[in-house]
Amino acid sequence: TSLLREQGWQAICGDIDEVALAKCAERNPGCRCVTLTMGDDRVPVDDAAVDLVLCIEVPGVLESAWFREELVRVLKPGGLVVGVFHNRNSARGLLRAVRDKQRGQYCFYQMGFSNWSSLMRSGGLDIVYAEGLCWFPFGRMSDSALIPPCIGLERFLGLRALPSLSPWVAFVAVNS
Repeated sequence: TSLLREQGWQAICGDIDEVALAKCAERNPGCRCVTLTMGDDRVPVDDAAVDLVLCIEVPGVLESAWFREELVRVLKPGGLVVGVFHNRNSARGLLRAVRDKQRGQYCFYQMGFSNWSSLMRSGGLDIVYAEGLCWFPFGRMSDSALIPPCIGLERFLGLRALPSLSPWVAFVAVNS
């Protein structure tokens, strides 16, 4: 949010975590911060009012049909969605789905990237960029010294060009 604000963007920030949202508001004076609830199925902005939506680390929302519809509603024509998708069709996604099911936990890997991107296209959002990430078995909080060499290996092997098999996919979609 701070980076975008420094570039002149106006931000509307939404989250279900009131503590995180309060920190965001404190760090970004002038932003409109909106507390959301788990059952919300509407983004609290006007039709065709937004140039950019960021949806990072919110897989349950990103995969929902209501959110795809809301993206088309709130984005201006040519508006962008930038996010990170957790791909169930990756080895990590499949293993995590099995483990979470055994433990009775929610799995963040709900859908395959190919299926999801088809749903995005059929709803009026074209994926214009996709890059695979997080191929190797480090958790998001890891500070392993092996991460930089593994990122280099991802690049060398061309794994980033395989989003349909990648655990995470960074993407950009445009509202057509």
